[in-house]
Amino acid sequence: MASHGELVEIFGERNIETFDYREALRIGLDEEDALILSHVGLPKNCGALFTTEVEGSPPLFAVRNFSDDGANRAVILGGPRDDPKMRYFLNVRDSFVGLIAFHDEPRGEVVNSTLGDFVEFLYRIARRDVSPAPESSAEGVRDADELAEILIDRDPHAFREPDTWWSIAIKQIREHEEGS
Repeated sequence: MASHGELVEIFGERNIETFDYREALRIGLDEEDALILSHVGLPKNCGALFTTEVEGSPPLFAVRNFSDDGANRAVILGGPRDDPKMRYFLNVRDSFVGLIAFHDEPRGEVVNSTLGDFVEFLYRIARRDVSPAPESSAEGVRDADELAEILIDRDPHAFREPDTWWSIAIKQIREHEEGS
């Protein structure tokens, strides 16, 4: 998984959001997720895919209960940059990262199996964006395919269907490279 230092190399120290470790444990996160949020952090902006600088409600790191008994609790991690009605969340009980759309008919999906996988995906996508541009369209497509292989190996569940969040993101990266 990407480290805090690796995120800082790409985004800069000022552009990493962290969450208080003790508060993370208090709301019920397991130790691993609490450490990731407090010591690794999340990038404030990762292109159109992700931002912690969400507009409206719920805000970053808000805790939301999706059941009356509090058994289905989530921590808001951010959202896609261009859709203020969508939020990434960390499921407190099961430690997966999901995406929920608060549109007319709310719906959600699992994005990554773990918070560590989610941070790694953001890091890999951002690292690709700051790497030297490929010399040709074919090289760009090859790089996109290699990125997909790495991410699929890391979290196959994130690519379980062609219309999952990361499947669509990789498809768009590949199409962009084909058009370059």
